[in-house]
Amino acid sequence: MPQYRLLMNYCRVCLVAFISVATLLIAPLAQGQQENELVEVHIPADATAPYQTKRGPWSVRFAVTSETLFFHSADSALYVATFEDIFGKSKVAINQIQLGPQWNTPIGSLGLDLIYGQGSIQDGRSGDRVTLSLQKKGAALMYSMDTLFAEPYFAPYASVQAFTFDHKETSGLDGHSVAKSTALTSAYSAGIHFYLNWLDESASRRAYHEGGLVATMVDVYAIKYQTSTQASDTDLQTDWEYGAGLRLEF
Repeated sequence: MPQYRLLMNYCRVCLVAFISVATLLIAPLAQGQQENELVEVHIPADATAPYQTKRGPWSVRFAVTSETLFFHSADSALYVATFEDIFGKSKVAINQIQLGPQWNTPIGSLGLDLIYGQGSIQDGRSGDRVTLSLQKKGAALMYSMDTLFAEPYFAPYASVQAFTFDHKETSGLDGHSVAKSTALTSAYSAGIHFYLNWLDESASRRAYHEGGLVATMVDVYAIKYQTSTQASDTDLQTDWEYGAGLRLEF
């Protein structure tokens, strides 16, 4: 019996020693694995690269813009009167979204955007509170001089648009409305993109790393609408008008 107890005590001592040695060997390995996992999280080197380098040969642009238009030669479809007789000198605010690819070259960028816009105006000076609603659908070709600087502060640009206008006049007296659409119409614009990345470079790098946002810019421009290609359409030409918006490049 004493020999049996001695054997049991010996086994207990060996088991405790084995567990202690195993703990000492495994702990550094677990700590090293944790450190390796932390090292794997890093920011790509191109997040700190200049604008011209990190955007690559192709980009995608998204913009939200707004412009005010005065149709000085348009005639009403509801009454024998002009838009100016019904709405006075008030302007229609057109809010638009634009989306499209951009080809980046050493001498500037060339982009093709799809455009959708809408707006309305309401006035009762004629004795009837008439509402004019507009929808604009088309495309825009834009050339931007955005290679003037490695990190641009501004970039002049020029653009030409081709689109159609859907417009509807609605009477406030009886609800009667007349809707029309124009044939292909064009517009020309020129403006400046003011880049905002330099205002907060840390936030700019983070936005590029997390969402691929290359640049954020304010868009300020002048635009002139032409008559449509169909002589019988409502004449929605304008003088030079002004607009502004926000543009994102990915």
